[in-house]
Amino acid sequence: MKRFGKVLVFAAYFLFAAVFCVLHYQLYRDSFTWQPPHEHPVQLPTMDEPVYLDLNKASVTALTRIPGMSRALAEEIVRYREENGGFTGFQQLLKVEGMSEQLYLSLGDYLYLSPAVPVQTTCTATEAATQPPTTEIPTETQPATIPVLDLNTATAQELALLPEIGDTLAQAIVTFRAQNGNFSNRRQLLHVSGIGEATLAKLMPYLYLVDEQPWIEPTEPPTEPPEPTDAPVQSIPEPTEIPVVNLNTATYEQLLCLPECTPELAENVLRLREAIHVFQNILEVLYTDGMTDELYLQWEPYMTIDDAGHTSQREAEQDTGSES
Repeated sequence: MKRFGKVLVFAAYFLFAAVFCVLHYQLYRDSFTWQPPHEHPVQLPTMDEPVYLDLNKASVTALTRIPGMSRALAEEIVRYREENGGFTGFQQLLKVEGMSEQLYLSLGDYLYLSPAVPVQTTCTATEAATQPPTTEIPTETQPATIPVLDLNTATAQELALLPEIGDTLAQAIVTFRAQNGNFSNRRQLLHVSGIGEATLAKLMPYLYLVDEQPWIEPTEPPTEPPEPTDAPVQSIPEPTEIPVVNLNTATYEQLLCLPECTPELAENVLRLREAIHVFQNILEVLYTDGMTDELYLQWEPYMTIDDAGHTSQREAEQDTGSES
């Protein structure tokens, strides 16, 4: 009887252990089953898409997509916008801490400005009745707010209010738009006579396009070769050959024909010939003042001597001897 009780207790313990293992297996089975990752319902923009943001609505993450824009500077821009109720002009970006002038000039390609929503203050009817009406009198020292305009709908009078734009240039922009259709990119203003890179950089913050297209730099058409003409081609005369100079009979002008011969060197050759009466060998020209070995090697193919001078000298010596 005692043995039967022990077997019954052991069987009950084994059954409890088996049920405990089965329950724990079912409990943790789902945790080991692979599940596909949750797909984000929103398609995030890629970096290849052009960045063109509204300064009064762009978030910190969107602002960091602008080249050269750090996250800290983007947070400062959003903080300044919230404290001041929005931007009324691009020039306010210069008041943001950390904004550099170089980055400010490049923001016109990535940002446009929508009208800021003014901060409305609520007051009771009693306070409104007791407060006297105030009229704001503009002064000469208070600068006028520069408007932000749509380049495809702005009139000449509105464009004339922008910096670096007068009545003449504003009318030229409107005329160009009427002749060539609406602008697809603000850099097309460079095709308007009177607008250069410096003027365009100042206009960028105050102009925007609703559906601005990426700017593609125009390529210059290949230059075609000139068409052949029937006109006779003028031939270039060939350089004249250097004549061979007889050192015993050469004149001043003939010596100047030798390579790199200077007037001073030609006179020195004539002075040497007068001193020695006659050249018996062309090597004797090396005794000329100013003559170098390199220059002699250039002259050597064009120098010669004959006995004409030697014969005349010998005859002159014989005549002198006979008279004596």
